[in-house]
Amino acid sequence: MIQITDLSKCCGCTACAAACPVSCITMQADTEGFLYPRVDTEKCINCGLCEKVCPVLHAKETPTAEEEPKGAMVRSKDPKILRRSTSGGFFYPLCKYVCRQGGVVYGVSMDEAFVVSHSRSVKTSDCIRFLGSKYVQSRVDGIFRQVKEDLADGRIVCFSGTPCQVHGLVRYLGKPYDNLILVDLVCHGVCSAKLWKKYRDYMQKKHHSVLREAHFRSKKYGYNNSTMHLQFDNGDYYGTNRIDPFLKTFFSHIALRPSCYDCQFKTVKRVSDFTIFDGWNAGEKIGNHDDMGYTNVIVQSQKAQKILGELEPDLEIYSSELRFMIPKSGGMTMNSARVHPRRAEFQALLEEKGFGAAVDKYLRITQMDHVIEKAKLALRDSRTFRKIAKKKREITRRK
Repeated sequence: MIQITDLSKCCGCTACAAACPVSCITMQADTEGFLYPRVDTEKCINCGLCEKVCPVLHAKETPTAEEEPKGAMVRSKDPKILRRSTSGGFFYPLCKYVCRQGGVVYGVSMDEAFVVSHSRSVKTSDCIRFLGSKYVQSRVDGIFRQVKEDLADGRIVCFSGTPCQVHGLVRYLGKPYDNLILVDLVCHGVCSAKLWKKYRDYMQKKHHSVLREAHFRSKKYGYNNSTMHLQFDNGDYYGTNRIDPFLKTFFSHIALRPSCYDCQFKTVKRVSDFTIFDGWNAGEKIGNHDDMGYTNVIVQSQKAQKILGELEPDLEIYSSELRFMIPKSGGMTMNSARVHPRRAEFQALLEEKGFGAAVDKYLRITQMDHVIEKAKLALRDSRTFRKIAKKKREITRRK
């Protein structure tokens, strides 16, 4: 039976729970709010399936596509989808492609209670909820079994998730499916649902209002400014990663899942069909300076290459060499997040005195940070900035 003695060796993908033939494994939260498998030893029949499907135990054994990956920089042709998406809006046209063929899409959404989880959709319009980053580990309870049932029914299935979730699904399924499209992302890491709730409670108290909606990566100040957007009853809040306490927590690596610091899935060649990530330097190559973003896509299979061609009516597609898309250092494609040296202390204070106290002590957001952000945003809205951006666009058009 599976036993987690080292928290860094469990990614929480739920493959073990899904594979258990007697349903004796449940996913339970630890003190930090991350989910881990717990085995009911009285029900366990010691079949070994839980260990067999574990993606962490078998990370190097699971075969990847035989083709050499190819690169592309893409963006949606629909301005509304582009604005709502974190990067270039690649995923929605793929959802549209799948749903038009009577297929099923599994993506990550956030419900009215702000719970981040995987869910199933058969309508393109319903897939809107899958757009945008969620920096919280999604719940995947029961999803792997649903995917398997849809595949057995002969339906086209698209599943998107973090590399460990996609790898876990592949291990659980045990064989390749022609009607399965897998999309993973270059993952920075994930925070827990517990941390996310503590942040929401903190912000509601601070703003003296009830939170109604949340968006982790708004383009209010452009693609290159990671901005949290919260909609309260008494107005909107926008906070960039310099001054928003949740984004600062996330990007500092101080509260990620332990396995994120030793991720087993940091490679260019993966088990997915598509690997997607932020195209920070795409505008530079393409010559577009509108600050609305592009998605870098690593095309991992012939299946993916064919599908990408069929998405052309909805996407701008620019072929690119992987060496341009991926930094020489490997970036987050190849490297795990570094452990913050004060992580344990942060978690202890978070539990004892709450979110605000932990952030104030270990990730202090200063008055100068607020001054710098205001100055940056004022410059961005200035006439001079707009003239420079317009000049860049004119130069690009003449090339």
